[in-house]
Amino acid sequence: MQLERSTIDAMAASPCPGPAAPFATWPKHWRQSTGFAWYTQPAVLVTQAAHAHATVEAAVNAINVINFVLAKREADISAAGGLLILHDWRLVTSWDADARRHLMNRARTHDKRLVRGVLVAMTVNPILGACLQTACMLYSLGRKHMEIVRDVPAALLKYQIVAPRLLSPDLRELPSL
Repeated sequence: MQLERSTIDAMAASPCPGPAAPFATWPKHWRQSTGFAWYTQPAVLVTQAAHAHATVEAAVNAINVINFVLAKREADISAAGGLLILHDWRLVTSWDADARRHLMNRARTHDKRLVRGVLVAMTVNPILGACLQTACMLYSLGRKHMEIVRDVPAALLKYQIVAPRLLSPDLRELPSL
């Protein structure tokens, strides 16, 4: 599976700073103009936003990385009971309505067997919090776990998410650092 050209171009022109704690010391896997992503064990994809405003570009980039990992690590993900996704969106304070719509459409249309859960770390204002709680409720109706996490290091411990090794060669089609 190849990534969309726009995603590759966005990654190459990334103006974002380095990853924030607790991921600052993790080996760099993928950098995008909108943030970072890592694939680790047990079948976990971690994304981290690098900007306060989430755009459609950020949503498309995140979905492209998720689709890429789902395609490349199908056996690993199946053995783990699905992919666990941790979105570290603590920097996000606002988002485009189209970005939210794009993410929710993807959540509704993907094969539910492929994802075992979604964790979203956000420092939210009341309006964003209400939107996120609604999204969690709707996602959970599909019998998948979605949780808002306030403490990322605690979530890493709870779900036994560990820092990844260096990026394996089969995942290098996505530009890495």
